[in-house]
Order: sequence, then C-alpha cells, then structure tokens
Amino acid sequence: MQVGGEAGGTLVFGSPFGYGQSLYGTADSGGAGYPPTVFRLTPPHAAGDAWTETILYTFGGESQGSIFGGSLAVDAAGRLFGVTTDGGYVGGFCRYWGGCGTVFSLTPPAAAGGPWTYGIVHAFNPADGDGNQPCGGLIMGTGGVLYGTTLAGGEGYEGGGVGGGQVFSLTPAAVPGGPMTETILHSFGVAEGDGNTPSGSLTEGPNGELYGTTEYGGATGYGTVFELTPPASAGGSWAETILYSFPPEVLVVTGLTLGPDGTLYGTIFANGSSGGAVFALKP
Repeated sequence: MQVGGEAGGTLVFGSPFGYGQSLYGTADSGGAGYPPTVFRLTPPHAAGDAWTETILYTFGGESQGSIFGGSLAVDAAGRLFGVTTDGGYVGGFCRYWGGCGTVFSLTPPAAAGGPWTYGIVHAFNPADGDGNQPCGGLIMGTGGVLYGTTLAGGEGYEGGGVGGGQVFSLTPAAVPGGPMTETILHSFGVAEGDGNTPSGSLTEGPNGELYGTTEYGGATGYGTVFELTPPASAGGSWAETILYSFPPEVLVVTGLTLGPDGTLYGTIFANGSSGGAVFALKP
C-alpha cells in the first residue's frame, strides 16, 4: 500500500492490548505537499485483500516538528513513542533548523475510532548539556524505559563545538501520567578514540546492555560499533566499550540486530567504491 509523503523508519507491530497485529509507521512531508503523519496499517480479514491505512495523527510543524527520525516504539498499553529531528526548543542555534528535536507520544483512544492524544515527552535543549537532533528512533527497554540517540550535542557542545552526540534514556514516572525523566547515559567524542555521531537505532542485550554504531570517530575516524553496560547499582555510570572501529571509506548509518548467539549484524551504507554490504561482528 502506498502512503502519502516519504515513509521512514522500520514498521512496528502494535501492542496486543491495542490493535492486535496492525503495523505502525511515520511519513515525513517529503516536500510534496503531504503533512507529516503517523499511520496504522490494519491487515485484511481475507488473505490477498488490501490492507487498510488509517492516519492516527497529523503533525502541525513548528514546535511539533515535521521530520521523523528512525522507528517508533510501542509500550504494553499501546502508546506509540517517536522522535522528530526538528521542533521543540527553538532558542540559540536551534532556530536555524526549526528546533533541536523532540520525543513525542501518541496515546490510543479509550474507544476504537476516537482521536489519538499527542504529547511532547521531551524537548532537547543543548544549552542545558542535552543532545540535539535525535535521529535513530527509539527502543522500548525493560520496565518501559525508552532509549535513543542524538546526532549532536553533549559535552563537546561546550565552547562552541557541535558535540559528538549522546545516548539517552527516558524513564516513566512512578505515578501514571507524570513526566518521564531523561538521563544522559553517554556523550560521544569526549574521550580519545571514542566514536561520534550515532545515527542508527540502538539494540538492547539480554542483560540490559545497549549496542549501537557511530558514523565517525574510533581508531580510524570512520565510525565504531559500541557497547554500553549498565551500572551495577542505580545512579552509577554506564561503561562504554568500543567493540570495533570500521576501516577507512566505510560509512555506517544504520543500527544493529543482535543474534541469539551474541553476534551483531548490521549494514554498511557505503564501502569505498564497492557499494553497501552486510556485516557480522562475533563476540
């Protein structure tokens, strides 16, 4: 089925407590006169029939943003979470591209067919040491914690630099309906040899560790595969390990898939003059 605008990110299945095995996704305006939307594709009752598209929410631009980054995440209650690379805070240099980005939520209606409720979960503000331009989408971790990345911002932003990006988490409030709490898990490009510019989505391991890639940095300057290990006790620091530095002329802009034996799989967008490739990184 064709969706208006430019669809982006991987489609996700909804919660079984929401609308069964419907698929959810996002579509940017694409400069073609289509407004940015979040849509649902509902499977047909009979095999071979057409799927049904439903527009769940149409974004108004400005503070809401208009450019989606990566895939949606869905919780057990059927709520959808996503990111926009623009919108939100428009102070400082954020005004040059229409805002430094948001994490948004869409809450399903109490009765099928009613309107979905939009909310901004977090607006990124690099002036506060926050990242900006979230691009890799979100994943839903244990306990409903959201994890994501920003292309820029972080500690390297101080002194006029753009920063190497961050990994962040958003933890649900103890009281239902309360605001989520952001925690910066790692700022890239601060330590020597670290990667920077994480543009792909994260992957969670069996013990809560996070895996991802960066476009630049590492031993060669052409990006890394990294692991972030959670602290032994609440409130401690996450520990980063560079698992691999890509060779020259390789460009990796996607996330990773974790196999049952611990092997990480990913795709290379460009590999010198030979085009893309699929790689595996064994433990």
